This record gives sequence, structure tokens and C-alpha cells, in this order.
Amino acid sequence: SHKGHEFILTLYHFPSSCEVCTRPLWNVFKPPPALECRRCHTKFHKDHLDKKEDMIVPCKVNYDMSTAKELLLLTGSQTEQKRMGQS
Repeated sequence: SHKGHEFILTLYHFPSSCEVCTRPLWNVFKPPPALECRRCHTKFHKDHLDKKEDMIVPCKVNYDMSTAKELLLLTGSQTEQKRMGQS
């Protein structure tokens, strides 16, 4: 996990570009190693993370399930819990 992302290692064989450097992230025959966040789908060259470059933006969909459960337990009723889940 880096800046709230949940990365999966992937290869792109179809047109796609890196969100850090905007260079191509794909190649039909030998694509470069890439990372994509399962949550926000940000994608970039794996080299950027390996080199500890700080241009990777934080995850936009980051959430902490333990905090969410604690907040639901603090609500007084099921009606309040449902209302929190809709916001």
C-alpha cells in the first residue's frame, strides 16, 4: 500500500498511458510492468514506485473499514446507520 492505494501488478497490451509521466504504458508484444490501484484505477509504470518517486497522487477512493465499522457502532439506531451508508 502506498498513499492509500491497493496496487495490483499488471501488463497493458492495449493503448494506455502512465498517469505519472504520460509515456505509453502499453506495448502489444512486451509491455512494461505497470501498477493499477484496485480502488481508484490509477495506473502507472512500476518503476515510479520502485524508484520511490513522489509524483504518485494519493488514492481518491481510500477508505478504512475499521473506522467505518466504528462509526456505525456509534450511531444510535438502524435508521441513522442506513442514512450514513447513503451519504
